[in-house]
Amino acid sequence: MGRKSKVKQVTPAAEQNMDRLQLQKRIFELEKQLKDAELKVIAFSTMVDIAKRKFKIPIRKKFNTKPLKK
Repeated sequence: MGRKSKVKQVTPAAEQNMDRLQLQKRIFELEKQLKDAELKVIAFSTMVDIAKRKFKIPIRKKFNTKPLKK
């Protein structure tokens, strides 16, 4: 018979709240990625230090060195 569909109107305040929640979720994800990246940096640095001590070879690049001329 005469069914009326209910369409919800999104108010500007509700839309703004949804945007805010999406931004907060994105910030949380980015902070987690940053934390993971920082842990990887620490792990790689530790591995280089251990390899340097164990094999007694210079692994890290020395800064302020002159490039080789050919």
